Amino acid sequence: MFSLKLFSQEISIMDGNITSCTGFLVDSGLTSGEYSTDETATITICPEAPEEIINLDFFIFNLGTGDTMTIYDGNSTNSPLIGIFSGSELQGNNVTSTNGCLTILWESDDVDNGNFSIELTCGIPCIAPIVFIETDQGIPTLGCPNDEITFDGSLTEFFNGGIEGTFTWDFGDGTTDSESWPQVSHTYSEPGGYVVELYMTDSNGCESTNFVSFVVLIATEPNIDIEFESPICLGSEASYQVDANYTPVTWTQISGGITGGYLYIPDNTGQQLSSSVNLTGFNPLDVIDEVSDFEHFFVNMEHSFMGDLTILFECPNGQTIVVHEPGGGGTYLGDPIDNDASETNPGTGWDYWWSPSATNGTWLTESNNYTTLPSGTYQSQAPWSNLIGCPLNGVWTIIVTDTWGIDNGFVFDWSLEFDPSLYPDLINFTPEIGDGPDSTFWNIDPTITNITDDGNGLTLLFNEPGLYEYTYTLIDNFGCTYDENYEIEVIQGPIADAGEDIFLCNEDGNLEAQVI
Repeated sequence: MFSLKLFSQEISIMDGNITSCTGFLVDSGLTSGEYSTDETATITICPEAPEEIINLDFFIFNLGTGDTMTIYDGNSTNSPLIGIFSGSELQGNNVTSTNGCLTILWESDDVDNGNFSIELTCGIPCIAPIVFIETDQGIPTLGCPNDEITFDGSLTEFFNGGIEGTFTWDFGDGTTDSESWPQVSHTYSEPGGYVVELYMTDSNGCESTNFVSFVVLIATEPNIDIEFESPICLGSEASYQVDANYTPVTWTQISGGITGGYLYIPDNTGQQLSSSVNLTGFNPLDVIDEVSDFEHFFVNMEHSFMGDLTILFECPNGQTIVVHEPGGGGTYLGDPIDNDASETNPGTGWDYWWSPSATNGTWLTESNNYTTLPSGTYQSQAPWSNLIGCPLNGVWTIIVTDTWGIDNGFVFDWSLEFDPSLYPDLINFTPEIGDGPDSTFWNIDPTITNITDDGNGLTLLFNEPGLYEYTYTLIDNFGCTYDENYEIEVIQGPIADAGEDIFLCNEDGNLEAQVI
């Protein structure tokens, strides 16, 4: 990992030594053809500044049988050997010097031509900052809606004299902060589980590569049910019973596919266009263990000349898979507007997938049968085993390059999907409520003659009619307090009056009662 300075010049490997970063190193056929047979060339690539290093990013690497590229870590073939590479071994990979320069020995035999395109970049050696997040509430942090939570990144580690440069706090609820350092405060208005990330580029230009996935749980409100009657009659019973019941509410989020976004592919020869998504909800140790762990990559796109496109996907640890490399000639993708190199009017995108289970071949092999490649699922150009070992969490990126002139295109949407079995309940929690009077209780009132041991039940005795107010309080293990207010109306009941006393001695008489 290093900070980059990018250039756009294109040079042939047959042109001799390079003493600056100069863009793309290509084969002798340049971007429009293949190299020749029986070629031999030695080239040393060095940065202008002695403190910088060189990186080779092998965008295309498709050598014929018997052809080799030998790379040395230094300024000559006497430097330490990095490796001898053939076939498509370096496709989508990169090689970085440790001694400033790199030396390449290129050799092709008398059969089987091929091609390669290598992006050159240079910069100071980087040691990525290690980001760290903490709060004073532990991990995971438990909170209530609208509570203010303070996150602290001051324990983030910097190297080579670096300090904080540019950074982004991502709070997991669609909001970010790129101004507050090292502490930032945030509130969550809705219950749920949120994953907080901190991304850092230090003052040396080195980007953080670790993902902290700090989890914040915001409590759900319990369902509270109070069993009582109102109004009641004074004196109808010696006492009156009130019972409170509650049910905690579980919060669960299950992830699905991950969607990227819009990407315009201008007619700039050799320019890499990329779009990224950041996955944070999986276990930090989860990786792709086998090809079947991956479901598909997807794009909705249009382009009027398939033959000049390279499309690859990069996983969080830098591993890549090239799903399409230049080839297929003038086969269309989707319904494009042709010959629109200087225009930005989009055509109509069609849906394309790449999947290990595809029954179609690659775009390249299938293009021979069509003037417009049908929407469907295709095999990748590079083997799917390239993804084995990729972490699920982290930044996944699509990279598209238009290597020839005249045509442009549009990626309207893109996504990736893992095998459904890899998606756990990313966050699942239920607030806990204790079973004692310190967790559930009523306000003190002289009409209360008894409270049950769990604090939920009341026995009430009324001596006067009136409107009586009671508050039931519940506190969960998140520290969230919920109050429910209730009113009981007590009314004067009817009073029976039998009238004045009379005395009867062995005589018949009538008694009359009056209800007052």
